[in-house]
Amino acid sequence: MENLKDQIKYRGFWIEFRAMLSNEPSYFSLKRWERFESYHAAILCHVGFIIWNFTVLAPLELLMLVTPLYLMAGYNLSKTEKEKKTEKSNENQPG
Repeated sequence: MENLKDQIKYRGFWIEFRAMLSNEPSYFSLKRWERFESYHAAILCHVGFIIWNFTVLAPLELLMLVTPLYLMAGYNLSKTEKEKKTEKSNENQPG
């Protein structure tokens, strides 16, 4: 019985995911998904580059490689918080 519940939850996730990518209403946010996707792609590229060139990189070069990741993380966090605030203010307005 528990396995059936897990399958329903799993199928529901993919239905919502498909709805997010289409024009249908969805519980997921396409903007957040795009930011999540781009950030993790950047992390994978940076980690791959660092692993590939670890023996020849100086500490300053490592710092220069990691700085954009922190900037992207801060940007994503600020955008997400701004979206949460606007969603809460829209819910509190009578309408």
